[in-house]
Amino acid sequence: MLEFSENSPVYESDHDLDKQLDDGPLDPLFGTAGQFRVIHKLGRGGLATVWLCRDQETQKYVALKIIIADESRDESSELWLANREGLDFGEAGGEYIAVPREYFWLDGPNGRHLCLVLPASGPRVSALWGAFKDPASVSRDIALQVTRGLHFLHKNGICHGDFRPSNILLRLYGFNDLSEQDLLGEPNKEPLVTISEESPAPSGPEYLVDSLNLDRLPARFTSDQISIIDFGESYDMHSPPADLGITASFRSPELLFDNTRTIGVGCDFSRAQFTKFGQTAPCLRISWTTTTRSSCKWCRCLGSSRNHGGVLGKHGGGGTTRVRRR
Repeated sequence: MLEFSENSPVYESDHDLDKQLDDGPLDPLFGTAGQFRVIHKLGRGGLATVWLCRDQETQKYVALKIIIADESRDESSELWLANREGLDFGEAGGEYIAVPREYFWLDGPNGRHLCLVLPASGPRVSALWGAFKDPASVSRDIALQVTRGLHFLHKNGICHGDFRPSNILLRLYGFNDLSEQDLLGEPNKEPLVTISEESPAPSGPEYLVDSLNLDRLPARFTSDQISIIDFGESYDMHSPPADLGITASFRSPELLFDNTRTIGVGCDFSRAQFTKFGQTAPCLRISWTTTTRSSCKWCRCLGSSRNHGGVLGKHGGGGTTRVRRR
């Protein structure tokens, strides 16, 4: 279990995290026969909103990622990764890759949404760097896990495509044994008011929900193991896309300054080197790589404790479809 400093933003008790709210829980049900009950909002991105849900069958927490209708398609990159032939997530490094366990489709007023069921994970690593008692040691351990995860992907011919600090989360520990109210309190909901003062229905929500701040989760629920998430831009390294759908601030330097470079493994590694790890592990500040061969050498080097002191050493009717496992 990770240890946090006294001045960290991480709450050390459940009482500090509780909110006394009057709105009541969310409680909408999704999936086959209402399998997933929504508890809280985890966050949102440009293309999806992620909800913390309780699986009514297993009584475990899961993350339900609902993709906007315009981007929901059968050939989703995340489904492609989860169903890829011959990919064994039981291999070394595969345990750090968070892929959908199952999925289903949701028909709504804005269209048909692809819903991905993922393991529930904790706070972003990048949000907690200043909270660790021994940030150098933690950064070495996390960097090792990141490199092993990327190596697993690359040796199987897969590139992440959108590797950034916010896509590295810490796993939760002992989370499933707690009730929703004991752990999280109730979500803060605010009514949606339009300029015209007309109802936003049916295409707009009746109210807005604040995201749960997992950065302030009690320390005893946060493990020292990571999950690499968000494979919406992942691709086969042997047939890379012409472009990546990410903003300039998260593009690798070789693509920003040299548009003749080919998208590939080097993009993942150059982004990995410019994460928060560099702030607490100066030995990770090395020049970026741009070729497959040099990237593989870099991976092997960082994975060696001898060389680096242990640094890196369709489904209609709302039915739920299980993702194939091999």
